Amino acid sequence: MFGDRLQGSDHAVICEGPLDGIKAHLCRGNTVTMGKAVSEAQIKAIRRSGVKKVYLALDPDAAAEMDRLCHELGDLELYHLLPSRGHKDLGEMTPEAVLEQFNKASRVDAGMLFMYLKY
Repeated sequence: MFGDRLQGSDHAVICEGPLDGIKAHLCRGNTVTMGKAVSEAQIKAIRRSGVKKVYLALDPDAAAEMDRLCHELGDLELYHLLPSRGHKDLGEMTPEAVLEQFNKASRVDAGMLFMYLKY
């Protein structure tokens, strides 16, 4: 996880892998979990950083983890950062395209159900 990316940022972008995290560089606050599961230590690091918003950018097969994170981090502003149409994850996109998706990410809450549909 790139903990130093959270210093001075009001938000965190939680990504699964290094390529996703690199592509989210322009968004700032990009962090990498190195897998779809976010550990308790990683959640504590996010909380210690003082961020107010969290952008969930996990891959489509992590819907259950997204749900768990909504409950664990529900006191913060949560957003769902989706890849654009035709891309399976942020790693397939350009950094500029990820920033565009970041800027129009939808807010979510603990009661939302995460489901991915192929289009």
